Amino acid sequence: MWNLIFLVTGLFFITLLILIFFSKQVINSKENNLFRTMVIINFIGYLLEITLQICVRVFTIDSILVDIFGKIYLVYVFVLVTIFNLYVFVICNAKKSYYFYTVMSLILIIIYIITIYSLPMYKYNDGVKMYTYGPAVDTLIFAHIIFVGMWIVLLIKNYRILKSKKFLPIFVMMGMIFLTAVLQMIDQSVLITTMVGTFVCYTMYHTIENPDVKMLEEFRIAKDRAEKANEEKEMFLYNITQDIRNPLTEIKKASNWLDENIKNQDVLDASYYINKNASNVLDIVNDVLDISTLEITNIKVYNTSYNINNIVKFIEKTYKEKMTDKVEFRINVDSNIPSILYGDQIRLKQAIQILLDNSIKYTKTGFIDFRINCIEKNKVCRLLITIEDSGEGIKPSEMEEILNKNEHLIKNDKIDDNIKNIAMAKSITNLLGGTLLIDSEIGSGTKITIVLDQKIYDEKSNELKKIEKDVNKFIDNPKVLVVI
Repeated sequence: MWNLIFLVTGLFFITLLILIFFSKQVINSKENNLFRTMVIINFIGYLLEITLQICVRVFTIDSILVDIFGKIYLVYVFVLVTIFNLYVFVICNAKKSYYFYTVMSLILIIIYIITIYSLPMYKYNDGVKMYTYGPAVDTLIFAHIIFVGMWIVLLIKNYRILKSKKFLPIFVMMGMIFLTAVLQMIDQSVLITTMVGTFVCYTMYHTIENPDVKMLEEFRIAKDRAEKANEEKEMFLYNITQDIRNPLTEIKKASNWLDENIKNQDVLDASYYINKNASNVLDIVNDVLDISTLEITNIKVYNTSYNINNIVKFIEKTYKEKMTDKVEFRINVDSNIPSILYGDQIRLKQAIQILLDNSIKYTKTGFIDFRINCIEKNKVCRLLITIEDSGEGIKPSEMEEILNKNEHLIKNDKIDDNIKNIAMAKSITNLLGGTLLIDSEIGSGTKITIVLDQKIYDEKSNELKKIEKDVNKFIDNPKVLVVI
């Protein structure tokens, strides 16, 4: 009776989870891909369990079909736990590559299938209770013990960041395995293994990084509004500095005329001080003018085709050398990101370097994570570049300053360098047409994400080739804005 309740309830919830997850676009990351595989395998597990129940009732427990589907079900359990084990290695940022662990997992599955079909499996049925036992089942139990041991070792190695929600599914899985073992010792006929997989999948769904397209669209709308307000402010600054610069230039001309045409020493002395102070004020105004033009139209974004892997290799080589023994530097890049994109790689790399340098400066112990994920749609790759550290963190008031008074912070010498650097990275990101998102807590670290759309480069696209040609022509014949 209880087995039937577990079966029906679990099947309902895993079907609901599949409908929710596959109804929206999500980040194309390793975690999401593994989660997608797990929910599908878990659903197949319910189909196997239903088939097994039907075979027992139609053909009796001694039927060869019960043997076949019984061992297939054991393979299902092993495959599910193996996929989860691969997920654990990914979130723990193990030293070997994702490809290596994937290959090793496939080899383990093949070895287990060969082993389990070469070992006997016995069945028990007294009319009330039915269950399987024997060497084939014991092999699965032993594999679970090995997996749990590996997870404990990985958790110990990552003890500094265990408070992160992404580690919760590991604790849930170990707890559910322990609970299953206890129930099996009490009553071997209780079958909740498939239900355990469903429970773990639900936990994973709420812990993986999973922003959908709708949320990113809201970010884009908020960015557009902020940029529009900032453009109006900068235009006002541009106009007022121009209005001040013109009379100051006239004052300097008048002072120079006095120097050339008046021989009275007192007048010349006064003219000298007028000229000197007018020049000082004009220099200040020109600096302000340069800031305003920087934020409006006079700084060009040079879009070209580039290989995102080259940026990753540069970051990996440069920053692993900068890390101290007390700070662990981890890189996780989505393997499905198109290798050739179209955008300004120089300014993108500059923004990343500013944020990484800042993380190094303010992270004495712990970790620095550098991750790149993407959402691909309509030949556009939306990059999600995340830099997360366990450093000092940022106060809420300072985050508000960064988001609302960005350019003011860059020029303010009284502002802390941590805030000023993030503000500078935000300026560059906005210049590229992207958005910078900040999540921080004092004493717990900072997580900054650059959300940036980049075209996927198509060699056959005449339009992109024409743009590159125009850019190269401009570089060969540059036009420079000179402020006098």
